[in-house]
Amino acid sequence: MSVVEPHVIIRMGTHAEKRYVLKTANLLDGVIIGANLVEATPAATASLIAHKLSKSFFIDPMTYAFGNDLDLIKSSQAKTGVSSFKRSYCRLSEHLGGPFHLSLQRSAAIVPSDFSSAKDAHDMCRAVADYQRNRIPLIFLTDPEYEEFADEIRKLRPAGVFAPYFYIDGGNRTFSIEHQCELGMITARLGLDVPVHIVVCAANSLLSDARFIDKLISQLPRTG
Repeated sequence: MSVVEPHVIIRMGTHAEKRYVLKTANLLDGVIIGANLVEATPAATASLIAHKLSKSFFIDPMTYAFGNDLDLIKSSQAKTGVSSFKRSYCRLSEHLGGPFHLSLQRSAAIVPSDFSSAKDAHDMCRAVADYQRNRIPLIFLTDPEYEEFADEIRKLRPAGVFAPYFYIDGGNRTFSIEHQCELGMITARLGLDVPVHIVVCAANSLLSDARFIDKLISQLPRTG
């Protein structure tokens, strides 16, 4: 029986965790960095990926944050007490465009009907994949300091990309495993130069639900 070699890939949630990641870098195969962290500190994050880690990297597009309770990506202003969307997610929504940008404009979470047409779903998957593939090089290429390294910088690519994903709720199940597999299949068919991965972001209860697992087993292989 063939065996897939496991990889140890750590997810870095804040720059406060950077020193632990750097100290253990020789034990890791790669690092995942959330897109909200990329947008909160673009230069510092790009520099960490390109110059300090020298490891395979992935960017978590954090798409699920736009399909959930949007209050979770808001913060309260110290002076006024007014709650508004965090700047990092505002910037991310602008880069991703489409339903992500619209969700913050209307202050309403993304729902499946926002990408119900084949074109809308394709455009969303393309935007999310392109963000992951191109964001780090673009941060450097807009800085004159790195102009002489432009050719090298353009080659910076993540080790893979994640298809757009949303939280699959065990209750109302606004998003389903069918939606997730469909978005995975569309992303896989974009013909990218890096592997495509699917994230199954589901309620704990679903992970012990035999019907859900059966669906996952039957549908996932068809996505490519």
